[in-house]
Amino acid sequence: MRTESEPRLQAYLGELYHALPDVGQNPLTIRPRLHAEEAEDFLDGLEAGLFSVDCDGYVQSPLLPPALNSKSRQEILQIFWHSRGRRVLFREGVCQLAAASSLVLEYGWGVKDVRLEPRGDLRAVAYGVDLAVREPSGGRILICGEVKRDTLELKKLLDDLTDCFLRGSHPRTACNRKNHPKFQFCRHTKAEHFWAVCPGIRRAFRIEFVNDVLNLRSVEDIPTNPRTAGPSLHS
Repeated sequence: MRTESEPRLQAYLGELYHALPDVGQNPLTIRPRLHAEEAEDFLDGLEAGLFSVDCDGYVQSPLLPPALNSKSRQEILQIFWHSRGRRVLFREGVCQLAAASSLVLEYGWGVKDVRLEPRGDLRAVAYGVDLAVREPSGGRILICGEVKRDTLELKKLLDDLTDCFLRGSHPRTACNRKNHPKFQFCRHTKAEHFWAVCPGIRRAFRIEFVNDVLNLRSVEDIPTNPRTAGPSLHS
């Protein structure tokens, strides 16, 4: 049940945190607090085997770019960061994993179609956004998504994108916007949809291209996978 998801996830994160070798007696702080939908999506993804968290707090997942070789682990997304001599929860990372899990389990996209921290053949804009969904069978990128830790950061993201989109092609020095790389990713890939997420909020947009100018048009939701009647972990 969704009402039980928040305490379950808090307990799980607490266990991970206190198992780290350098935590000491410091308590785990979770700010902003977990949201019920976010917690449920995270736990569903964990239970479905979409990701795991190793003993050092690194996420291991088929949704992440592969490790450098078969003997190394994925050191791309770390749930517990080192900061000022102590460990802190990467709050945004929790929401990233929840959102990625939802793309597979709720929206029906295959594991091979969804990418966290996309890199692959996107060298010019690698890691430009948090999430990307390709059309099935390795097609073009259909959805790009960005996850923020709270509503203020989400508003800043959308304000930055709106400004960059209206400017058309321009270097970061021309706008000095923190979220300029997200604009570059959208423009480079010509993705059709943008998904802006933070705990408790999901906003979907259609990206419209008019000559060199882009526009974000609010829509009800991002698309589900048209090739699946329901979500499939192994599609």
